Formats: sequence, structure tokens, C-alpha cells
Amino acid sequence: MPNLLTAGLAYDPYFYAGAGLEVLYKRLGMAFFVDRSLEAEKAAEKGSTIQLRRAQKFTAVNMPIAEGSFADVAPDYSNLQIGQWKGQGFKLTDKERSLTVERFVSEHLEPVAASIADAIDQDLASMALEVPWIVEDVAPTSQHEDFPNIRQTLFNSLAPSVNPRDYAYMIDGVLQNRYEKSLTFLQANTAGDNAALQRDGVLGQKYGFTIFANQNAPTAVAGTAATTFTVNGVQAKGNETLVLTVGTPSGSFRRGNVLTIAGDAQLYAIKADIAAAASTTVSISPPLAKATAGGEAVTADQTASTSIGTAFHRRAFALVMQPIEDAGPGILSGTVVDPITGLALRARIWGSGGLGATFWALDALWGFKTLNPNLGVRLRI
Repeated sequence: MPNLLTAGLAYDPYFYAGAGLEVLYKRLGMAFFVDRSLEAEKAAEKGSTIQLRRAQKFTAVNMPIAEGSFADVAPDYSNLQIGQWKGQGFKLTDKERSLTVERFVSEHLEPVAASIADAIDQDLASMALEVPWIVEDVAPTSQHEDFPNIRQTLFNSLAPSVNPRDYAYMIDGVLQNRYEKSLTFLQANTAGDNAALQRDGVLGQKYGFTIFANQNAPTAVAGTAATTFTVNGVQAKGNETLVLTVGTPSGSFRRGNVLTIAGDAQLYAIKADIAAAASTTVSISPPLAKATAGGEAVTADQTASTSIGTAFHRRAFALVMQPIEDAGPGILSGTVVDPITGLALRARIWGSGGLGATFWALDALWGFKTLNPNLGVRLRI
């Protein structure tokens, strides 16, 4: 058996970064369906902030118009933080040093890369709770009705037309089980996919959504805050927080609870758990669509969700992966970036003379953000 440490690829970090990136690519779930076109600056590091630019909206008017009537360019900006730097590694013993490269990758590198992929997917899936629009699941015998209800909500939000190229539908195990038993997916005359479910266990595409099951799909915990409160004072359009006056403070607002402000057609999801107080500042998604005058009545949907499906346009969420700089002296390191997807992974190799051991590690740096929650819908069970 060849000795790994004397093989040609033994100390080539780019080889192991590439092997790990291949695993990362295969294991990522939601990352395939979100916006990955945004780029960080080359010097970005953990904690760096990228300013995202969204085009402003215009309303067509009768022409001709005076030049002085043209509006200044005023795009909408939002910040995304490169805040996640995660990885894992291991120490080689004398026994593992005799492994072939193939076994070394499959038994050691692949599980490490898979753990990073899982961490990325957990971050992305958690953003489902920042979508404020919710439809209720229908009876298990009429599961096909979920899709028209979701489509109607997206239509009412003025989202682009639903099509499998731009839209995905993330489901959990409960919904997967229900859909797999639905005649819409099972019967040849309604499935329309050459029996892909029976043959390959694939739900495929339905009603313009690419369906994928995700073990990281979130659930929502019921809020326990009092349900009577008002907006506390004047708050500007575009604020990412909302200050509430709670008449009888008790309990907590929970991530995923949805707020309705009187006189505002936009709904708002609470982004983080917070205990209710006489004056409570909650983080909201999306930012305020209109300024408040103060005193508006606010109601909260604090219902728990034991199961959530999330239908979304790829521009609803973003993932930015930042290539990590090479490590310092004494450490072999290499970063590999997929030129198409932007996925990036670094491998490092170093030794300890005192311990007589070799250390191997993979790590990745990324940021994620909800760009436009109105391009998503939650299905709640």
C-alpha cells in the first residue's frame, strides 16, 4: 500500500481543497437556488460588510416631460456581512499515514467538507423565517392545492412569473411524505414527469417550482408576547427595526412571528427572539415600507409551525462566499474557487515536530442575507 505522505499529491493543499469543494458542491441544498452573483471585495475578511445595491422603482408618466421632472438616481442599499467563518480538521496518526489518497479523501476530507456544507445550508434555510407571507397547509388529501395558494400570494406581491428556472420550493420531511402520497405526483396522467417519483424518488417540478427536500428546513416557535400593542412614535421608511409600545408586557416575540401594522399593506417578520417590554425594539423583514406616524395598532401572528415549506424566487435570498487568504509561514494552504458558482474552500496542512503529527483542515468564509422577502411564501403546518 502506498504511503500517503510520499505520494505525489500528499502535500498539495489545492488538490484537497478541490476534493473538498466537490463534496461541498454536492452536499449544498438551498445554496443552489439562491442568488450567488454578488461578490465580496478581494480584501474582505470575517466581519466585512458588502453594500448591496437594488434598483429603484419608476412609474411611467405621460410624455413629454420637462428635464427638471426627471428624478435623481436613488437606488436602495442593503448591507450584507461576511460573518461566517467555519471549518474543521483532524490530526493524522501513524496508522492513517498509510492510507491511499482515495481513502484519505473519502474517510476524512469528505466528512469535514460535508460539515461545512451543512453549516452553510442551515444559515440559508433559517432565512425562511424572515418571509412574512404565510399560507396555511390544506388537508393531506388535497395537497395539490398548496401550490395555487402559494402562487396567488406571490402574484399578489407582484413577484415575477413563477417558473422552474427562477423558483424553488423547499420542503421538510413531513411535506415530502405528504406529497409523495399525493395523486398529483403519483398518477401518470397528472404527474407529467415520466414517473420520476416512483422510479427515482424525485418530486421534480410542479406548478413552476423546482421542489427539493431539506433536512435543515426550519420550524417556528410560538410567540408568547401580549397581542395588544402600538407603534411607538414616528419611524422612517426603510428602518430595519420597529419600536412597539406593549401595554401589558409579558412573554417574548419569537423569530418568524409576523406583524401587521394598521394602514400598511406590507407584513413584517420578526428576525430575532426578544422579550416583550413596555418599549420593545424588534428587528423586521423587510424594512419599513412606509413611515409611521406613531400610535398605529399592531397585531402579531405568533402561531407555531411544526413544519414549514418555503417557496421563493432566487433573488429572495443571497449567499456570498469569500476566498480566504493563504495561511502564514510554515503552513501549506490553498484556496479553490468554482468559477461558475463562486463557491470557495481552503485547505491547510501543517506539522508539529514535537507531537510528530500532521494536521489537516478545511474552512470557508461566507455571508448570507434576505434580499427581498416579498419574493417568498411560507407554507405552514
